[in-house]
Amino acid sequence: MSSVVQSSSASSPPGASGTFSDPDQPHTQPHSLVIRVGLFVLGLVIVFFGLFFIIAGLQLVWYGGSWYYLLCGPVLVAAGLGLLLGQRWGGWLYLLALAATLLWTIWEVGFEWWGWLPRLFGPALIGLLVLAALPFMGRPLLHPATAVPQTPADVEALQSLKEDVQ
Repeated sequence: MSSVVQSSSASSPPGASGTFSDPDQPHTQPHSLVIRVGLFVLGLVIVFFGLFFIIAGLQLVWYGGSWYYLLCGPVLVAAGLGLLLGQRWGGWLYLLALAATLLWTIWEVGFEWWGWLPRLFGPALIGLLVLAALPFMGRPLLHPATAVPQTPADVEALQSLKEDVQ
């Protein structure tokens, strides 16, 4: 009877194709290009919104408005930077900011549905993306071996990118 698990040779990195990695060991292999780009873009979007919250929040406070945006902006920037680094804490920090946004919404408008929609719809959609991305965080987004495609999906993604550029 043949074994399902193939032993990896000394030249193969842990978790390489055809092998199973030890679940107790930290993941050392980077994700596919599609996952890395997706996490990177999500992090950039969150950093952008955080910077916007800081700038608009300063103006809002100047005119006597809510401090929420000015306080939430740096948290979003930090969460986005965590996502850019592929760190799980960035995702959890964003979800914490989303929970604070929910509490602020209740404090601002009570339980009036129409008051919730503009305050929570966008952040909740991004929150769903962050939740979906959490399992992919914690591995390195950038790795010395990322200069070459790691999987067939990487090859396809690179080819489609080249076709789009041309």
